[in-house]
Amino acid sequence: MKQMHKFNNNSFFHFSMLFCDVAAVIISFCLSYQIVGNIIELHEFKSFFWMFLIFIALYTSTMNLYNMYNKLTFTYYDRIIRNVFNSVLIATLSILLMIYFQSGLSYSRHFFFTFIGISFLLVISFRTYFTYSKKRTIGLRKRVLVVGVQNVIEKFEYYVNKTNVNIDIIGYVELNSESPLTNSPLLGKITDLEQILRQHVVDEVFFAIGDKQVTSIENHVALCENMGVTSRLILDLYSLSVSKSHFTGIGTLPMLTLHTVSLNDFQLYFKRILDLIGSIVGILITAFLFIFLYPLIKLDSKGPALFAQKRVGINGRVFNIYKFRTMQIDAEQQKQKLMNENKVDGGFMFKMNNDPRVTRVGQFLRRTSLDELPQFFNIFLGHMSLVGTRPPTLDEVKRYETHHYRRISIKPGLTGMWQITGRSEITNFDQVVKLDTEYIDQWSIWLDVKIIIKTIMVVFNRKGAY
Repeated sequence: MKQMHKFNNNSFFHFSMLFCDVAAVIISFCLSYQIVGNIIELHEFKSFFWMFLIFIALYTSTMNLYNMYNKLTFTYYDRIIRNVFNSVLIATLSILLMIYFQSGLSYSRHFFFTFIGISFLLVISFRTYFTYSKKRTIGLRKRVLVVGVQNVIEKFEYYVNKTNVNIDIIGYVELNSESPLTNSPLLGKITDLEQILRQHVVDEVFFAIGDKQVTSIENHVALCENMGVTSRLILDLYSLSVSKSHFTGIGTLPMLTLHTVSLNDFQLYFKRILDLIGSIVGILITAFLFIFLYPLIKLDSKGPALFAQKRVGINGRVFNIYKFRTMQIDAEQQKQKLMNENKVDGGFMFKMNNDPRVTRVGQFLRRTSLDELPQFFNIFLGHMSLVGTRPPTLDEVKRYETHHYRRISIKPGLTGMWQITGRSEITNFDQVVKLDTEYIDQWSIWLDVKIIIKTIMVVFNRKGAY
């Protein structure tokens, strides 16, 4: 196998869209100066140039992080508007902070906000036009031959039409007689590939195949290599309904990663920062309330004020979870006698109304969710996150069926979808799993923020806690 070239990593980088954005910002900057300059007196043009340089650097960097300069990113209009807005907002706030902390910078409020407004509108307009017009630039498209099976080809064409990939499909080639194609024009079968490549102008060959056809195309990929024609493999592997795919290379080996959790280090980094900030604030609150809660817990019943229990964290890691004690000291021994009162089907969790093991102070702590406060130490140590799935006990995990294990594929959280949807009112464990997997599949920093806000509202309403 030939060495994998790092230069090919940017083969789908959309330089034209980058230039389109830069052009829109340059026009906005000049136009804003002209408009505002005709209304009020401004400093000379070059005195505001620092603002343009900072804005364009932060805006394009943020858009790149959103993969908006990747031709494979879907060009949904709501995504364009949302990501342009977020990128403009980040650049705007950064410039305002610089103005606030750095005296002596040339600045005009009227010019700056006119520039921001026009930039937002022009970038969206340019991007919308560029996305639409690329469908008409036939002469600039690469001529592509598609080889494969019907269902994978249909998926490929459906997805590629949502991107900025600019190709002209000149024809189709059947992989075998067992998988006939209805696409037109049909240029032949895969055994005729060499002749087809000799007779037509072909820039690239796309092999759109499933897992059963992988081994059957090896010689034909080698043929493309020998003839100097670029080949791309579109793989519909194993009919996985949940997993996302991520293709990279390690050394000389291509590596296909199938995953159900986020591998976006940038977002995970900010999630950890959010956890650290939240946990530090939570620890300070816990330390203050500990002065009052400690004597109440100790006077109400025998035993320590803090309760530690083994719980299962990300991918089976075991850690000690900390809470303010709300039960009698022999609660675990009493639990076996109360299993018939368990509200949760299947025994995957234990919940019951009017649990006799809960102390008087414990009832208050549970109603107000104050018993959870020591878990901020778990979050600070990295065992847990502010938002995640409910951390199960070791006994609960022993009962898990295969699909239940997705719950522990991420860090457990102090709160999550289960807590804000019904907390203890939900008695069907499959519903809990469904809510947790929905969170895993839809996760984003913004989703975490929304769950935290909703959790605060649920806690103050004391909904579903006992």
